[in-house]
Order: sequence, then C-alpha cells, then structure tokens
Amino acid sequence: MAKRLMEEVLRDWADRCDGMFLFANETVLDFYPQFGFRREIQYQYTLPVPTARGGARKLSVDSLQDLALLRACYKRGNPFSALQVVENFGLLMFYCGSFLKDCVYYIPQQNAVAVARQEGPVLQCMDIFGGSDLEEILSQTAAPGTERATLGFAPAGSSACCAEPISDDSDALFVLAGKENPFSHRQLHFPDLFHT
Repeated sequence: MAKRLMEEVLRDWADRCDGMFLFANETVLDFYPQFGFRREIQYQYTLPVPTARGGARKLSVDSLQDLALLRACYKRGNPFSALQVVENFGLLMFYCGSFLKDCVYYIPQQNAVAVARQEGPVLQCMDIFGGSDLEEILSQTAAPGTERATLGFAPAGSSACCAEPISDDSDALFVLAGKENPFSHRQLHFPDLFHT
C-alpha cells in the first residue's frame, strides 16, 4: 500500500514542482531511496551568545493581541535564515500552540519574535521572525549564564557560527534526485519548526 501511494504521489507531483523532500524515521530509511530520494546531511549551527541582557517578553498564543503580534512578525520571515518557509502559519501554530507554547518571545527593540527554549547554558533558538540583529535577539532572549545558542535553521551569513553535521536517523531528510536540491552543495538546515 505504501509503495502504491508513493508511486501515485510521484506521478501526480514530480512534473508540477521544482523539488520534493520528506523526512523519514529509522523504520523507512531504506524505503524512500527505492523511489529516487537521496538522503541529505543537515547541519547544526551554534554560535556564542553575547552577555544575556533579557528584555524579551513571553507571548501567550491564547491572547488575541499576542497572536496578532506573532502573525505580523511571521509575515516578515526569518531575515537570518538561508532557507525560508512562507505561508505556513498553521504549521507554526501546531508547534507554538502545543508543546512550544511557553517558548514564544517578543523582542520589542527588534520588533521580532523568537521561538526558543533554555537548556542549561544553551539557548535553543528554533526560529526567529522579524528583526535585524541576530546577536541582539539571542542576547535578549537568553537567560543569564547562557554561553551559546543552537539555531533551528541555517544562518544566511553569520561568520561567528560553527557548523556540525547532524546524524539523526529519527528525522532524516530525503530529497528527490533530478530536482532542485539546495542541500547537495551547501551546509543547510531545514527550519525545525516546519518539519511535518
């Protein structure tokens, strides 16, 4: 059944798109290559965080005013990301309305929203919407004592970042061969909040 479904999807969509990708867990790593999908390496980006200054305000997605603020910032996209996902606010809300509900912050000085959580001395910044200064956003979102931040996206051009390959069989990226594949020649990271 799964094989027929994949064949049908490829038949319907292969000529109607520039590229096709999917995420696979360890149970199907050998399945998707049968259909021309190639596993690609993603990279985790880390950078030092300047002294944490605070100043970010936690948003409540249950508040209509805060939700409108999140939506307005989302429409500006992530100016720091090498890959952009657009017009998918519903998927963002899947994350921000459930298990990341307490991880949405507004940074007024940057007019930006960061979706981030603190893990000891590490700020896990899953995404940013709006703003103009990445380091300032991280500094204002981070708790005191934060040493570094991991990014849930590939930065468009921060030389302060360190990139390490991710080896995760539970969330492996596959891209259809013969189509556009930005991962084949660049060290990228598909934005964390837009995995399905």
